Amino acid sequence: MFNRCRIALLLPTVFLLLLVFVLAKPAFAERPNVIVVMTDDQGYGEFSCHGNPIAKTTNIDALAAQSLRMTDFHAAPMCTPTRAQLMTGLDAFRTSAINVSSGRTLLNPKLKTMADVFGDAGYRTGIFGKWHLGDNYPFRPGDRGFQEALWFPSSHINSVPDFWDNDYFDDTYIHQGVRKKYSGYCTDVFFDEAMSWIDNDDEKPFFVYLPLNAAHYPWFAPEKYRDPIRKGIAAKPDVFAKVTGKGGRNADNLTSFLAMGANIDENMGRLDAFLKENGLFDNTIVVFLTDNGSDFGDQYYNAGMRGRKTQLWEGGHRVPCFLRYPGKVKPQDVNTLAHVQDLLPTLAGFADAKEHLPEKLDGDDWGPMLRGEQHDLEDRTLVINYSRMPMFKVTYTKDNPAIPNKNGAVVMWKSWRLVENKWLYDVAADPHQDKDVAADNPELVERLSKHLDDWWATVEEDVMTPQRVVIGNDAENPSLLTACEWLDVFIDQQLQIRLAKRKNGVWYLDVDQAGKYRFELRRYPKESGFALQESFPATKVTDGQYFPGKKMPIEKAKFKIGETELAADAEEGAAGVSFEVNLDAGPTELQTWFLDKDDVEITGAYYVYAERLNDAAMAAKPQQAEALQVEPLKAIPLIFDTDLGNDCDDVLAMGVIHSLQSRGECELLAVTTTKDHVLAAPFADAINTFYGRGDIPIGVCRNSNVTPDAGKFNLLAEQKDDGQDRYPHDLRSGADAQSAVELLRKTLMAQEDGSVVLAQLGFSTNLADLLRSKGDDISPMTGMELVKKKVKLLSIMAGAFRQIVGDTGHLYDHKEYNINQDIPSAQFLAQQWPTQIVWSGFEIGKNLTYPHQSILKDYRYVKHHPLPEAYTLYEPPPHDRPTWDLTSVLYAVRPDHDYFDLSKPGKVTVADNALTTFEEAEGGRDRYLILKKNKARATEALVQLSSQPPQATTSEKE
Repeated sequence: MFNRCRIALLLPTVFLLLLVFVLAKPAFAERPNVIVVMTDDQGYGEFSCHGNPIAKTTNIDALAAQSLRMTDFHAAPMCTPTRAQLMTGLDAFRTSAINVSSGRTLLNPKLKTMADVFGDAGYRTGIFGKWHLGDNYPFRPGDRGFQEALWFPSSHINSVPDFWDNDYFDDTYIHQGVRKKYSGYCTDVFFDEAMSWIDNDDEKPFFVYLPLNAAHYPWFAPEKYRDPIRKGIAAKPDVFAKVTGKGGRNADNLTSFLAMGANIDENMGRLDAFLKENGLFDNTIVVFLTDNGSDFGDQYYNAGMRGRKTQLWEGGHRVPCFLRYPGKVKPQDVNTLAHVQDLLPTLAGFADAKEHLPEKLDGDDWGPMLRGEQHDLEDRTLVINYSRMPMFKVTYTKDNPAIPNKNGAVVMWKSWRLVENKWLYDVAADPHQDKDVAADNPELVERLSKHLDDWWATVEEDVMTPQRVVIGNDAENPSLLTACEWLDVFIDQQLQIRLAKRKNGVWYLDVDQAGKYRFELRRYPKESGFALQESFPATKVTDGQYFPGKKMPIEKAKFKIGETELAADAEEGAAGVSFEVNLDAGPTELQTWFLDKDDVEITGAYYVYAERLNDAAMAAKPQQAEALQVEPLKAIPLIFDTDLGNDCDDVLAMGVIHSLQSRGECELLAVTTTKDHVLAAPFADAINTFYGRGDIPIGVCRNSNVTPDAGKFNLLAEQKDDGQDRYPHDLRSGADAQSAVELLRKTLMAQEDGSVVLAQLGFSTNLADLLRSKGDDISPMTGMELVKKKVKLLSIMAGAFRQIVGDTGHLYDHKEYNINQDIPSAQFLAQQWPTQIVWSGFEIGKNLTYPHQSILKDYRYVKHHPLPEAYTLYEPPPHDRPTWDLTSVLYAVRPDHDYFDLSKPGKVTVADNALTTFEEAEGGRDRYLILKKNKARATEALVQLSSQPPQATTSEKE
């Protein structure tokens, strides 16, 4: 009795003559129906029939038991190239669809697709789900042979071109070229609509392509599927322990991912029941496969393989393939090397449609093998290669990995794998690919390397040529162009739009008809209803929450197509900026820019609506080009002065700074501490090291008026009993650090005039001493002169100015801690500081608290994290901690964001009893922050920034 599909990673090749194919010839009295189901981001090990210790995929297991099971079957490590290979029977590099975004998803329109083949053979053809081979004419599924098309654009639901805020439940999809809202969970909808379409016509055989978006991120699922998964994880603590949090994943994510798989399994059972009820079961071929390796497999279960989605290791591209043809194909395991390109000629052979196949294919028909005829599949050599996402770190090139490269490949022959043209593995003897045996097999390496060279010579020219979106064709006018098609630049997620990722790129276009065109440049799509500059709070969706929208200071727009360049102001509250231009027919390139008030580039327009105008609009005169000077965005040079060691808000503030640096908004030049405890500076170094920036210099106060104390969490910088650091760092003691004043003088001297922002979040000791410092070997200038020349702004957490948010009548009589600890230094700074100061008073942090729920859930991507650990050591949750230091940092780096109001200019005075007073004065140096009544945006910003996983900037990666 068949209970489980056998894992055939270690089996020798099955002798082909043992295989049984019932029919002696490929012609059928009644041609079979064909259903191809492809799931997203599930790998070989995601199914209980392949030994998964948690998932129970009963219906898929049953399908496998009834199927031909190709156990050495391979896709690409990412979804678009796999889909291109499936549709065309060709290697991905011959199709141009080689990446999930970045202008390289477009399937060459000259190629015939599986839908074309079946359509030409008299089949009805329908797609229900994820297409991901082009969102515009002539790349859409309706342009590529599908007579019925229900689909969504790009890589996943909630991608950039998808309907705004789709969330897997009750979403809006594209049906026959028109957007339409559907009720229900996405996977259920796609199966329902496929079965309904099948049921509408029984005159012709059907070809149904069901490419699901599940179980692709975001991991949203109906709640009812989670409980069995949670119980399964709880029963397998050894599996749970492997979920490390790598890449932002955790046990909750795994639960949702597997819950999506449970829903897929249920729908496969519904499909089988439908086929049986309608008398279609026996004459319908059902193929089940996944599009790449698992998104989670390497963290919990991967059927003995190494690697995951996007990787060339076996776990990145070996996937399940079950083919059921009742009474015609014998259920059995076959471990002959095969790949997804084989399915087109194989299915065409079963359907007596081979005469409609393209002349040249890379895939092979399995029919002769299954009939036991002489065949050369035993000795085939296959190549997997694809274009990576631009931000990937790779070892085979120093260039942008989105650009196709010969060595970004794995060459496969029998059980041998040549990876990146240098490492050789025998997966029969070493399924986890732990031992490189290239040195022991030089002749085999040479043979496989030559095969790669020969293969590359046949694809190099075509794969380097980008496909072009057509505008102005009657089949699609207007067209929505999105940043997904910026060549070799990655913007593919609505998350990136919300976070205002500052990127730009070029669209490669083909103008179908000469005429006048209007281009409307937008940050958000029309259906969102948002204006260019608009921000908005986090959005609660059915099974989660989408990030808030970050405000962009867009003041102008620039537009260039071909040699025509135009510019215009962005009106306040406008949804977009439009340009009209006369265009000739033919290929061209388009680029756009959004600029701030100083003409500094912010980003390209994520959305452009391009329309060929009718004759009545042709009378308008085209705008004249206006040249704009565009400067790159500059990170704010920041110095952080802190009393680290007392309250956890300093630690959270450091997390905010590092997140802002990862986003390119600031550069942390130095950290100076006003607490002279021996562990204060080491703990600052440990936090910097945790975020990958352990080389940031640290200075300590040598003239402290405050008795140092250890604080509750500077102890995290100590070594554990086994001598290991809890958080690695190089600086062992504050005694080994340079003095704060010396470091401040060095750092300021190295910066451009008027550029530095100082964030003081502790006592005023270091900055007062800096002002008093004399000229020295570092600089002949006094500290006062140096500050006046180099510092743009001092953002200081000190004092108290208002009773409550919105109160205009009373000063807050509160002796704020930072002032009270060193009153003379605070008085001197308030009297003598020579540049602008913005004060964040005690009332700001007191009225804007950090939600403890974030500490409990948002930092679980690593086992030990210094921020929640400091928070918990200070006072264990549940408690919502005031955000004193965080707010001062937030303003220091983002002064133009809509988090706070500012008082009128004036003068702050510090009294001998530590009370602060503010008097308005025209042209005054000082202002203080006023918390807005709607505190949600500031809270969300602080939580999201502080909890962001460590991430290097582009320049740091380079």
